[in-house]
Amino acid sequence: MSKPGSIQLIAAIYLVDGFLNIGWGFTIIFGLFSSVIGFLCFPIGFYPIAVGIIEFVYAIKLLGDPVRLSKAPYLVSVLQLTTVVVLDPIGLILGVISLLLYNSKKVKAYFDFTSRQYPGQSYA
Repeated sequence: MSKPGSIQLIAAIYLVDGFLNIGWGFTIIFGLFSSVIGFLCFPIGFYPIAVGIIEFVYAIKLLGDPVRLSKAPYLVSVLQLTTVVVLDPIGLILGVISLLLYNSKKVKAYFDFTSRQYPGQSYA
């Protein structure tokens, strides 16, 4: 079974949002670090950096052919939605788009196929 283009699009979304999250996290850290109150709150910037790294890892896994994931990584899209906590509305929009793409019939069928092909593989 060939990989649907929606999976490539999800991987591209993860790459773009991962880059934006890492940049936003460093901006928060260095921006807040310059003030006295910000010095106490600078760990807030580590969350988008961590989400960005996770997005990069899963984007690389999704770009492979065939995708060796037995389940769709919904958790990564949920993490994209939660970056709105650190004032990142782009992550919210991209998270909704990737969740909608995961619910398409072709993507679900592809992950069902890969789970039968690689039963020992985990989604992590």
